[in-house]
Amino acid sequence: MFDKSISIDGQNNIVVNDVKNSNINIVQNDNAANALKGLYDVIINEANTFDTYVIYILNRGGISWYGVAENKLELFQSIEAVNAYIDNNRFYFSDETYAEVSAYFSLAKDLGNGLDCLVQAIATADDQDAITDVYNITYEQDIHCDAKFVRYMMKEFYQVDKHPVYNHFADLYERHEASRNKILAAIQQKREIAI
Repeated sequence: MFDKSISIDGQNNIVVNDVKNSNINIVQNDNAANALKGLYDVIINEANTFDTYVIYILNRGGISWYGVAENKLELFQSIEAVNAYIDNNRFYFSDETYAEVSAYFSLAKDLGNGLDCLVQAIATADDQDAITDVYNITYEQDIHCDAKFVRYMMKEFYQVDKHPVYNHFADLYERHEASRNKILAAIQQKREIAI
């Protein structure tokens, strides 16, 4: 079928010449270790960006800051970067890893949409004085954002505004954190094996 075998043409390019003399070029990332490190980096960036926004929103004054288009765009770009990265480097990842990271991306999108819903619920709560009292719990404190903190704050918001979005957001955040930790642990294990 092929008039020539598969050959290497330059660094990281594989060229397949078929009988019609057309070329199929497959451009690869440097190597599997770099692909793994890149995946780690985009997931860490997405998680840090998310946590920054969650902290701002759960602190007094954060809703108006979140409403700025450039800020929201930054969050959703960090989410999309996870999907773009896993798709662009599909060659280096097993089907299982690809499926897991794709599910993580989907969950991150849901969490991003949940964050929008959370902001709307807080902004439209009937008793804004009670909402302010919840904000005062964390105002100007050094906060470590994790599932436990998010669950605590969502319970506090729910006590003053019986909106279902609070529990839903806490559930999404817990699932997102668990999925992230599972992927990062797998990357860490691969790194230790390589060392």
